[in-house]
Amino acid sequence: MFEPCTGLFLERLEWLPKRKMMRAVSISHLFRVSATTRSVLGRYVVALLILGVLTALSFMVVQSLIARMEASEDVVAQASELRSSVHKTMLALDRISMGDQAEARKEARFEAEGLQAGLAKLLDTFNRSEPQTEVRSIMDDPHDGLARQVHMLVERAKAAVAEHQETQHAPSSHSGSAATHTESMNHQSHGGGGARHLAHGAHGAPAMKAVDALIKKLRENAHAEQEHAAFVHNVLGVSMLVILLIEAAIIFRPLLKRAETETRRADLVTSELEYLAAHDALTGLLNRGQIDRVLSVAVKDAVNTNRQMGLILLDLDGFKAVNDTLGHAAGDAVLTAVAKRIQSILSSTNIGGRLGGDEFIVILPNLQKESEAETIAMQLLSSISEPVYFEGREIIPDASIGYAMFPIAGSNVAALLSAADLAMYNAKRSGRGRISKFSEQMRAESERARLIDNEIKSALPSGQFEVYYQTIHEADSGRISAAEALIRWHHPRRGILTPDAFLEDLRRIGQMDALTTFVLGEAIRQVSTWRRAGFNIGNVHVNVAEEFLLKADALNELKSLLAAHGVHPSSLVLEIPEETSLNNPAVVATIEGFHAAGIRVAVDDFGVGSVSMHHLCKPAIAVVKIDRALVRDIHSSSECRALMASIAGMFRDMGKSVIVEGVETRQEAELLRAVGFEQFQGFLWARPLPAAEVLSTALAIQPKVA
Repeated sequence: MFEPCTGLFLERLEWLPKRKMMRAVSISHLFRVSATTRSVLGRYVVALLILGVLTALSFMVVQSLIARMEASEDVVAQASELRSSVHKTMLALDRISMGDQAEARKEARFEAEGLQAGLAKLLDTFNRSEPQTEVRSIMDDPHDGLARQVHMLVERAKAAVAEHQETQHAPSSHSGSAATHTESMNHQSHGGGGARHLAHGAHGAPAMKAVDALIKKLRENAHAEQEHAAFVHNVLGVSMLVILLIEAAIIFRPLLKRAETETRRADLVTSELEYLAAHDALTGLLNRGQIDRVLSVAVKDAVNTNRQMGLILLDLDGFKAVNDTLGHAAGDAVLTAVAKRIQSILSSTNIGGRLGGDEFIVILPNLQKESEAETIAMQLLSSISEPVYFEGREIIPDASIGYAMFPIAGSNVAALLSAADLAMYNAKRSGRGRISKFSEQMRAESERARLIDNEIKSALPSGQFEVYYQTIHEADSGRISAAEALIRWHHPRRGILTPDAFLEDLRRIGQMDALTTFVLGEAIRQVSTWRRAGFNIGNVHVNVAEEFLLKADALNELKSLLAAHGVHPSSLVLEIPEETSLNNPAVVATIEGFHAAGIRVAVDDFGVGSVSMHHLCKPAIAVVKIDRALVRDIHSSSECRALMASIAGMFRDMGKSVIVEGVETRQEAELLRAVGFEQFQGFLWARPLPAAEVLSTALAIQPKVA
């Protein structure tokens, strides 16, 4: 709505929403789970399952590798023990070969048994460790395998032990043999023993070599398995990292993107809610609350910069009739069209708003001269009065516009609004489609109206209103045939006031119905009082406002009043002004209800209003009262006399009772009687008087009724 501006005012209004009216939104959509979200969540669960499987697989593989490494370490440990046993066995065999017989045989036998047990244990552990083929070949090779070499070493040790045991237990009586044995042993000691020692070592070396080869291979395999375990661990780690990256790319990124989208959507919702809080939902203009804030800023800025600003109030004329006859949809169409036309007229520095109903406001924060406000008001009035088309119907809006200038009309928001409001209502009172500028006289009149309002509101309950009566007389005899009830206000400061001085104020503040009810009650009660005093007034005429006729319970209210005072319905004549809208079905229905109940209805002030003649043809209209305006020239104008004669004859033929109002001279009375009128009301016979004076006057000119 606003464009960049150097003015301080617009700088202070940058926070105001700038978009046009957007659709109302609901915050609940932020929490809906879409199909896309469900798909992303499904993929997220699958990825978590994959990660779980990989983690479990990693754990299982590592555990398996650890178990194999532990088994391999057990084999290595037992192989090392076996190597030690082989070494010890070799040493024991060497000692046997060097002549250390008893102790060496004992040690050889022990080591051989340990070697055999160690081999069995190693084979058991080895088989349980599920060795590789290369390792198994070192253990199980039929020629050079460790098992075979160890078995051969054990057998050699056992053979050596057995051999030396046999030598030790040979018979000593055979001296030649002993000598030979001794010689042989000495020979072995000095030459043959070296061969034996080498033979024992030759048997132990392959076993030692096989053990070393096994240990080396096992250690190489353990190292390889460690590297393999590290490789598997790294592969699984990298796999999980890749999975996580894939999750981030495929799952988390959409989720983050959705979160970002939802954040933007939440910001949009917030922005839209802020917009809706500041703008009228129907027209898109600023609403009342926001207008108050903007106007406050504008006034402060005008005070600080010491420059003029203007305020325009605009109220559509006849808008209620559009709603009542064409419906609220048509009314909304008119309001929307008017809002668009207001926006089209305003520049970027001016601001339009809707105060509510059919009332709009325009803030002109930066005016160089006062005439600019009037120019904009005229443009608004011209644009608004263009036709609006709704469902094939043409609606022509109209408006009453009032404007006020700062600081002349007021130095604060309340004073400026009040001034523009007074100007607008002054335009409305002047007629449709008017523009009015505020003046201090309007404020003075407003203050006077405020005082009158307060006085009127207190006048009725405090008994300041009194009903006077003006009698109606027969043309021939002068006898009283009826009386019209007329309200008077005994004002504490201004004396006795006639209705002309306060009826408009009563209508403006909505007190017409209350006053009508008061007069009806007083008049009906007075008819009953007069009759008890012996004075038959005939009929009493009471003026009723259109507001009373529109009451749904008007007829029942009258029936209750008549019954309460014992007055027959035919004794009451209700006078309605000629300008009363007899086209209104509700008014017509009420009048027909009065007629059906026996209450007569009179059209007042005939000849100066705009009543359609076809309404006067209806039986519900029983009496016609001719206004003084048609009587004034009867003594000097033959055309006037001819017109009056025609009126008298027309209503006589229609069966209507006719009363001529405002008869003030005998000449007028004679001329009216001559053209056919039979009942007169005017100062010639009586002025409006209090009820007591009416009774004394009536008794003086006509006898009491028994």
